[in-house]
Amino acid sequence: MAEILALLAEGGVAVEAGAGVEGEVLLRKGETGAGWRSRTAGAPRINRRMYLSRSAPPRPVLAAHYPGMDETRHLPRTLGLALRWIAVAGRDRHDLDDPGAKRLGCEISGSCAEERSVSAALEKVANEVGNGVSLGAVAIAWALQKSTYAFPIVGGRNAQQLEEVLEALNIVLIPEQIKSLEGAAPFVFGFPYLPLFGTDPALGDGRGNVFVSSVGTVKFVKAPARSSLVLERTSRLLAYAMYQCGFAGIGGLAVAYALSKAGQRVRVLEKNNLNVPSGGHRMTPNSSKILRQWIGEEELMKSAVRCVRCKTFDLRTGEAVGYIEWKPAVIAETGGDFLLMHRNDLVRILHRLATDAGAIVDFHAEVTSVQQGTEEDPKPAVTLATGEIIKADVLVGADGCKSLVRKVVLEEEDCAEPVRMTLYTGVIDAKDMVTDPDLAPYISSDEWAIGMSPGRCMMGHPVAARTQYAIHLFYWDKLDRLPQGGEESWEDLCSIDGISTSDAYGPAFQTMLKLTTNLIRTQWKNHENTVEWVDSTGRMVLLGDAAHPSFPGGTHSISLAIEDAVVLGSLFSHLSTIDQVPSFLGAYQELRQRRCEL
Repeated sequence: MAEILALLAEGGVAVEAGAGVEGEVLLRKGETGAGWRSRTAGAPRINRRMYLSRSAPPRPVLAAHYPGMDETRHLPRTLGLALRWIAVAGRDRHDLDDPGAKRLGCEISGSCAEERSVSAALEKVANEVGNGVSLGAVAIAWALQKSTYAFPIVGGRNAQQLEEVLEALNIVLIPEQIKSLEGAAPFVFGFPYLPLFGTDPALGDGRGNVFVSSVGTVKFVKAPARSSLVLERTSRLLAYAMYQCGFAGIGGLAVAYALSKAGQRVRVLEKNNLNVPSGGHRMTPNSSKILRQWIGEEELMKSAVRCVRCKTFDLRTGEAVGYIEWKPAVIAETGGDFLLMHRNDLVRILHRLATDAGAIVDFHAEVTSVQQGTEEDPKPAVTLATGEIIKADVLVGADGCKSLVRKVVLEEEDCAEPVRMTLYTGVIDAKDMVTDPDLAPYISSDEWAIGMSPGRCMMGHPVAARTQYAIHLFYWDKLDRLPQGGEESWEDLCSIDGISTSDAYGPAFQTMLKLTTNLIRTQWKNHENTVEWVDSTGRMVLLGDAAHPSFPGGTHSISLAIEDAVVLGSLFSHLSTIDQVPSFLGAYQELRQRRCEL
């Protein structure tokens, strides 16, 4: 290998370290190799049609084309090296002529229309990003977004150039900008598919050599089979994140965004719509830092409240009995914040992310049954209440504790046992609390309040940027005047009249309950750990509470579902063929199951 690389270097070909992931390659500003100035735009372009695996480790990268070097380009490929397509790598070229190109004493033509086109596309995107970002920074940001594991190696002649390219870490390109960069220059297969005498007509780019074709028959090298190439990955997989629990599922929308961002086409089936009764949630640092990466700190804090301590009370008297405070140093070490949010705010954030990334969300699409694929047709299917049958390459069951998908995966009924505990969930308008001297401290605080007494537990905290106060009331069934429901549900609305608000609560807590006119009533059931998350065909997978059911009103269920979505999206960003799906789903379960069952 060393001899080959030395030979290439002597011939004027630059060999540099980079990321050999689906043709995503080292991005470099400036000159490349033994006196040759790259005559290309400073935009990296993924060689989407190389025989490369997205999961391959970093490797040396050889420029895909240098004048007169086509004969040697196949050498590194035989060693499994990635090839950089020189047509859009190197320095930007807006100029029509390059004085430096004559330094070898020979004429080298100036920039061509293709090079200027790519440079113009880069400049347009850089202007849209703003903040004076360089073209090189935009190029690097593009490569980072196209792959989960891309490690561009950049260089600069001075500190200013290095600072410019480091700005790539702060740039997030939208799909339209990525599309404009990738469409700025046509892809050229190169040697041996583009020899001097023309192009194989099978490639379909219409660039044949008229002279050669008119004097005889030319036998072209067979074009690479498109089925073996990494082409438009968005056409490879159709994943359905379906769920039918009362709310627009957080896990379903999160995985819809993660998979869409990974290049997959996703359709979400939701029984209701976004505007349904719901309550508050607590977001652990693991999930809040994911949301912060997705939408930014400023946007996140428009609807969240930062929680700094948990304070406990005697529910009967209202007397404070203790507290747990999360010190700033501890929170900083986690990399996130402990946040208090309204469920509807979180759902709207995830819905916007998913749809902006290309996911389709169908509301009022109730799923009544789920069918496994067969040997003849491996695609799983769902049947809607309307009778419509929808098939998918992969079915992601994010349908909660009462999952229809889990029954198919386990091939048995879910035998959940009631624990004789009921959860009541509700919210109070802040305007009804701020005028009450006993309640005003609760809505203005940054605390998670927990009141406890025999047979009862009441929790509350501000949500929706302190415009509402969410409560959870856990009630032992012997104290509940309402009959215990037979099923878990987030759609059972009831009045506060069915709950005793007498001497079992202190004055402040009694007032809170009276202000909560409507409550969502949910029965608590214990579910056994799900042994298998993937069905026998390898085309159906469970996520969130469908995979690892938790108790209603818990703190960690939302965080675990979002983490599941991130892991699944990360794995599927490496997908190149449908045959990889079963192994990817198995890897997802292996990575997540142990953590979720701790």
